[in-house]
Amino acid sequence: MKARRGDLVAVVTTVRDYVIGQPPSTEREQVTLGRVTSITREGVVRIAKYLDLGGTLYDAARSHDQVLVIPSDVVDSDVLVGAYCARRYPTAPDSKMVPPFGSVSECRKFIKELSV
Repeated sequence: MKARRGDLVAVVTTVRDYVIGQPPSTEREQVTLGRVTSITREGVVRIAKYLDLGGTLYDAARSHDQVLVIPSDVVDSDVLVGAYCARRYPTAPDSKMVPPFGSVSECRKFIKELSV
């Protein structure tokens, strides 16, 4: 699917946790939502802006992460952005940090709940 500027994307990142004194590291994936700010002529995401309160830029051209486009006809993007930014860590409800999803299926479940 070709992305368009303003579309929402789910950026799937593999995170490796290292523990000192234990040789095997553990890998886990985390999914963060963003909005497309730049695309190639072929419709491939070049740069996306994360939806967290910091709004940092994500450079897809320099990354090996998987970028999944969320079609705008599936869910209202303003409602999704509002619900995503309202999420908080259960241990720190007063924090302004938005927790990433633990998996793609968790992200899909969140989107399906809002698309009804």
